[in-house]
Order: sequence, then structure tokens, then C-alpha cells
Amino acid sequence: MSAVAPDAAAAARRSILLHGAAAAVVLVTTGLVSARVGVWVDDLMLARIARDSAVAALLRLELGPFPLHLLLWKAAVALHPAEPSRVIHWVVAALHAANVLLVFDVLRRRLRVEQRVALVATAAFALGRPASEALLWAAADADVAVLSFALLALRSWLIALEAVRAPWRAVGWCLLAAAAKVSGALLPVALVAAALGHPRLDARRVIAPVLVVGALGALAIANALLRPGAFVYTPESHAMTPGAIAATLGAGLFRSLLWIHPERLVPGPLLGGLALAAAAAAALRGEGRVRLGLLWFALFLAPAVLASGSLQSRYLYAPSFGALLAAAAGAEALLRRAPQARAAATLAATLWLAGALALDARDARAAARCGDLNAETRALLAEHADAIAAAGGLLIVNRPPVLRPSDVLAYDTGLRVPVYATPRCPETGLPCLEYPREVRVAASCPSSAERPFARLKLAR
Repeated sequence: MSAVAPDAAAAARRSILLHGAAAAVVLVTTGLVSARVGVWVDDLMLARIARDSAVAALLRLELGPFPLHLLLWKAAVALHPAEPSRVIHWVVAALHAANVLLVFDVLRRRLRVEQRVALVATAAFALGRPASEALLWAAADADVAVLSFALLALRSWLIALEAVRAPWRAVGWCLLAAAAKVSGALLPVALVAAALGHPRLDARRVIAPVLVVGALGALAIANALLRPGAFVYTPESHAMTPGAIAATLGAGLFRSLLWIHPERLVPGPLLGGLALAAAAAAALRGEGRVRLGLLWFALFLAPAVLASGSLQSRYLYAPSFGALLAAAAGAEALLRRAPQARAAATLAATLWLAGALALDARDARAAARCGDLNAETRALLAEHADAIAAAGGLLIVNRPPVLRPSDVLAYDTGLRVPVYATPRCPETGLPCLEYPREVRVAASCPSSAERPFARLKLAR
């Protein structure tokens, strides 16, 4: 016994060192990269709302159903008023580093995924496109935070089930998940699914916590529907048919596990529908972990799709854990039946991760160019704020989708004037902010060779 204890202690120390080193690498690399990219479309809107709102109003949910989101932005504005997104980027990088460790711990130790498969799935989570966009887009802090609390809830829940005790600690994490993002209010459904398939389930110990988290989740969803606060859902979301919603969820599965945007390869809902049909077949034929993963994916993605009417990669950050869990459980079963395929699977995983890393580097370069464009725009608008205020408005030609001049004016100068799109700058009338070409997506933001890019023309 005396020989075993030192070995166990040494193994525990090695595990702590390895996990700490992995977290440090993720934190430093993602923090340095994401803090370099500058601000994006929603950042100054969130900063303005948080700055102009009282803490009590945020806690009373007057500004929306996710107070942690705006409280974090309020703290960021207080710490770095000129560039609050810098603070947000470092917070998100720290949360992502913690999530990487939590994903591996939940997969390997709580859900018993084979170690090599769990390592590959964790690396795919750390480097995948959902993580890339969530880290580069400061306004996606809620997507990252909700997964942190959800994974802690799932971990606590599974530990309590294993120990045959009531999972009350998980209730607290569920409450924080619901306060971070509306999709967190649906987490109790996933926890119940995890409990139903657990071999040591004691229903008497689980009923009370389930009722509590279910009631809290229902209240959070009702509040989100009745009091959206400062966040108005887009008209596109209300025009989505059930078929379009299903196809969008299927397309999200592709984008969670691959590099591609399937809608760019096959127009219409066909590919997304096929993915959803394959997922349904896997849920019916697969084991409990596959079903839990697919349920997790749908629960965390559906609210974002219904609220926005679109599918952005950052919306897939929290759902991607479920997709990767289902894929890992499926891969484990496949390799168990065909062990000779391990070499090919290892090669495919290596190539996938190398490609994901290359795409992450490309995305970071594009985001940095967009950040430079935003900085250029902010400088122009601040320089001519008096003229814009005197004219009572602003015209804009080819407004890039990665910034909103109205938010820039409101946050930097306090001006709240109408901004109108126009095909070209007139000779007389309102001041006109002109971009010489369209910047439709982040990848087309201008390079340094095109500087200065934006021009502001004053009326004669």
C-alpha cells in the first residue's frame, strides 16, 4: 500500500502539470491572437448598452435575459474604455482554455471515451471553426461562457450520479448557464438524458434537483420571450419554416465537424436535411453517448437559430461539444469493430487538425485587417464628429458588415444621428463616409497596401 500511494500521488502531479501546461498554451496563444484583431460589428453596441445601463437594471433583467453577458461588458468598459473588447478577448481566451480541459475531462473521465479518441476530439474542439470565430468575435463571449457553466454542470451531475448522491452542485452551474445565454436554460433536458442512461441512477436523489433546474429553466425561457430587453430578434427568424430550421440544424452539424459551409457546396436545404437524417439514424441505432451528444447539439443550437434566423460559426461553439461527443462515441465503436483502421483514422485526424490550424491562422489575419478598418473608421468619425452633428446625419457608401458607424458615433462621441445607405456620395447634403469597394465578409477586408481605405467627404 505504501508503494501504491506515492505512485498515485506522482501520477496526480503529472496530470496537474500536463493539464496546467495545456491550459497555459491555449490561453497565451488564443489571448495574444484574439486581442490583436480589434473590434467587430457588435462590440461597440454592447459596450454602449453596458456603459449606459445601471447594474441594478442589468440584474433586474431589464436589458435582456442574460445579465452575465452585459455585466462582463460593463466591467470591460470600466477597465479599458477606449477598447473594451481587449478585456473581453482575454476573458474569453481564459474561458476557452478552461473549456478545453473540461471537454477532455468530461469525455475521458466522466463519459469513458477512449483516451486517444478523447484527445483528438478535444484538439478538434480547441482548433475548430466554431472556436476560431468565437475567439475572434468579442461579442461571442456569451457563447463561450455558457459552455463553461454547462460543462461544469454536466461534470458535477455525472460525478454525483456515480457517487449516488443528489446533484445539487449542478443546479448552481445550471443557473449560471441560464444567466449567460438563453440556450443554457435548456441544459436540464440534457442532464436528464445523461441520468436516464446512467447505470447507477437513483431516481429518488435526482427528482428534486431536476424539478428545481427545470423550473429555473422554464422561468428563464419565459423571461427571454416576454422581456427581450435591448436585443430585438430579426424578422428572418420568424420567417423560418420547420423544414428550414431542421435543415439549418443539419448544416450546423457539418460546420461543427468539418471546415466547410455546406450551403456553399449544395444550395438549398438538401445537404443539411441529409445530415439531420443521418443524425436521427445514429440516435436511433447508436449508444447513449451518441444520443446525448446529438441532443446537446440540438438544444444549444436551436435557440440561436430561432432567434437570429441564421447560422453563424460562433453559434456552434457550445453545440460543437455535443457533435464531437457523438462523433467520438461513434468513432470509438467503429475502431472497436475494425481495429485495423486505426492508422488511417490517425492520419485523417492529423490532416484535419493541420488544416484547422491553417484556417485559424487565415481567419486571424482577416480579422486583424477588419480590426484595422474599424480603427480607421473610428478615427475618421471622431475627427469629423462636429460636422456630422451639425449636419444632423451621415451617409455611407458600401458599409462593411463588420462595423456599424452608428454604434461608433454613439460610443465614441455620444452622437445619435441617423445613418443612411447611399449608392454614391452626393456633392451636397450630409457628410458621406465612403468605402471604395464592398467588403462583404471578413476575408475581404482591405490589406495594409490599400490604406487609407475609408474616406469621409464633407458637404460643400
